Amino acid sequence: MQPGLGHLYLWRPGLALAVWAIAVGVGALGLWVSSEPRGVTALWTVIAAIVIVNPAIAWHAWHLARTSTDRLRPRRASLAIMLITAYAVVTVIGSVETRWIKRNVVQAYRIPSTSMEPSLLAGDWLFVSHKRVPLRRDQLVVFARMGDTVIKRIAGLPGDTLQMRDGTLLRNSVTVNDSATITTGPDAGAEEFAWQGAHLTSTVDSRSYHPTKDNWGPLVVPDHRLFVLGDNRHNSDDSRYYGFISVDSVTGHPTQVYYSRDPERRVTRWNRFGRRLDQ
Repeated sequence: MQPGLGHLYLWRPGLALAVWAIAVGVGALGLWVSSEPRGVTALWTVIAAIVIVNPAIAWHAWHLARTSTDRLRPRRASLAIMLITAYAVVTVIGSVETRWIKRNVVQAYRIPSTSMEPSLLAGDWLFVSHKRVPLRRDQLVVFARMGDTVIKRIAGLPGDTLQMRDGTLLRNSVTVNDSATITTGPDAGAEEFAWQGAHLTSTVDSRSYHPTKDNWGPLVVPDHRLFVLGDNRHNSDDSRYYGFISVDSVTGHPTQVYYSRDPERRVTRWNRFGRRLDQ
C-alpha cells in the first residue's frame, strides 16, 4: 500500500500529501546512505527511520479512522476513482524511479560464494554504487560477464605488467601487499590459462610457458582492459582463467555491507553491518 492513501480515503488530502512526503524523505535518506560508504551509524539511522515511519503512518491512518467524525467526502464513485488514480500514478512513478536508481545510482547485491573471502563473505548483502569514478588498482569493482554480475578486485590497469610467483602478486616488478587475500591451497594449472601466451613480455618463451594458479606471467595489460582477481586466490574464477575484462564492462563499485548472514549456520553477523568497502 502506498503511504498516504489511507489519509486520502478519509479525505485528508493535505495530510495525505504530508505523510507521502515524509515517506519519500525517508527513501531519499536511504538512497543517500547507500550510494556512498557512510558507516554503521548512518545505516542504523536509516533502518530505524524505516522501522518507525512506515508503521507510524499506518497507525495514524487507523487511529484517524476510529476517532474522526464524518466529514464531507466526495461521492463514493469519485473517491474510488481518485484513490485508484493516485495509487496507479504513484506506483508507476515509483517503478520507473526504482529502475532508474538501480541502473544509474545504487543497487543491492548478495554475495553467493567464497571467491572474495576474507574481504567479502558468502551471505554478505552489499550496496553497489553505479556512480562513475576513476578506476584504481586494488579497487573492488562490479562488472558484467556472460550475463552474470561479478565482483572482483582490480589487480592491473592498462599498461601494467603483472606476474605471480609462488602465490605472491608482483605489479610492475613491485610486490603487492596481499594481506587481505587467501592463498592457501594446492597449486595447479588449467587449460583455460592458455590465453596468457599471447600477452607475455618478450622475456618469456611462450613455447615453454606453463602457467599455474600461483605462478604465471609476466603479462602486460592491454589498452582499455583490466586484470581482475578474487581475494580467495585458490577458489576464484577470475582473469587468470578468462582473460582481461573491458573497462566498459565495469558497472559499479561496492560501498558497504548493509546485512550479513552465515548461509550455513543461519546466524546474523552483526559485526559486518555498515562495513565500508571503499578501501
